[in-house]
Amino acid sequence: MTAQDVGRAEPTNLVRSSAWLGFAQLVGWLTTPIVLLLIARNLGAPALGSLGLVLSVWAIVGVVIDQGLDADLVRRVARSRDQARPLVRSAAGLLWRNWIVAVPIVLGGQALFLSDRHLTPLFAVIAVQTIGNGLAGVLGAAARGLELMREVSVAAGVAKLVTLASSVGLLFLTDELWLVGCAFIAGATTRLTLTWMALRRYDDWAATSTRINAGELARTASMLLLINLVVVAYTQVDIIMMAGFVDAEVMGWYTAAERFYTTCLFAANVVIGAALPSMARIAKDQTRSLDLSRRSVRVLMVLAGPFAVGLAVVADRAAPVLFGDAFTSSGGVLALFALAIPATYLLIVLGGLAIATGRERVWVQLQLAALGTTIALNVVLIPLADRRFGNGALGGAWTTLAIEYAMLPIAVRLIQPELFDSPTVRHLLRVGVSAAVMGGVVLAASAALPLAALVLVGAIAYGGILFAVGGVPFDDVRQLREVAV
Repeated sequence: MTAQDVGRAEPTNLVRSSAWLGFAQLVGWLTTPIVLLLIARNLGAPALGSLGLVLSVWAIVGVVIDQGLDADLVRRVARSRDQARPLVRSAAGLLWRNWIVAVPIVLGGQALFLSDRHLTPLFAVIAVQTIGNGLAGVLGAAARGLELMREVSVAAGVAKLVTLASSVGLLFLTDELWLVGCAFIAGATTRLTLTWMALRRYDDWAATSTRINAGELARTASMLLLINLVVVAYTQVDIIMMAGFVDAEVMGWYTAAERFYTTCLFAANVVIGAALPSMARIAKDQTRSLDLSRRSVRVLMVLAGPFAVGLAVVADRAAPVLFGDAFTSSGGVLALFALAIPATYLLIVLGGLAIATGRERVWVQLQLAALGTTIALNVVLIPLADRRFGNGALGGAWTTLAIEYAMLPIAVRLIQPELFDSPTVRHLLRVGVSAAVMGGVVLAASAALPLAALVLVGAIAYGGILFAVGGVPFDDVRQLREVAV
């Protein structure tokens, strides 16, 4: 659609939406490890650990400030397109008021409670980046509700490329971590600008409606705020707690492995992000909703299987290749994270289903239980791993692996107990067998082949075995293509 052909955004199918969101996720999947690699190789593990700590703190604060508005805006705009502009205005105003209060509190708390005063400039820089991403998130949520997946994806993808290019330039010019952090500001600004420019081109954005009261908006999104806060706290609490038990170098080992694991979740985030509007619309139709969930699981597990097994097998070799010899100790941490990938994929599906069907309260109760258990296990396992193996990062990874698989059966029972029907179980068995055989092939060839060749051999072996046992979900992909977002 061109500027001369402005019109109402047209619904796209789930596969096309996933492809556009996948573009942004793929760019992020490629650029994020490169940015981390550059910082690790040029500034070392302690710098990467410090950056991970600051990013984790602001991730939690950012969710509090956001108040669950992003997910709520997707639902609201998808159901009432003419409300997009007033909703964004109210949400943006609410964000600004929250930030004015939060930023001084966080910077003051950092100065009081963290002994390393060199982190203060980095905290300030990441605060600016988080503000930009928060506003871009509000605009992006409205765009997703209007089904402008291409525009949202291009903005996010270009922003990642700008972050990468800025990181390269700044690392060439300086070894100050807070100055290198300005690359994240450049990326956030790019995403905000491009998303705003894209929204202004469509009739759905230009349409006007009654003004939305910010207080009402915050109240309706309160449960989503609690969900997002608990989820983000659960994912970030390890690195924050680790700061109390280990030094910055060990935090760097953990950050390298955890951030790479996070990028491996891109496929699940893409599919569920694209499917969320559709899930919300068909939530009352139990048959269609269950069918969409099962098909999403079958498609996603085709990717989760080789990610988990392949990465676990080659993790010890991959960590120093990716991040440098100083990160050899990240290998065991990365292997543990890899084994958690299948459970995490399934939990992402169940979390999206809970939000779309209005069962946020159940999901947040589960996440609260997981957060409390994570904190308790970290208190024991991080110091234990530090004493026994000289690597407290292993303790954080043990906790993540245990909690993910402990949560899964409970989440299935509470959110969608009929998720795993016979066809889905048979499909998962085929994927498991194919991934296990692939792992054996890679392990047998690991002594003779370089890392790149092992990845290629593993991909060929997995694809061939999966096809031979009938595990390629052609019908699921074909049916998903027909699901209108």
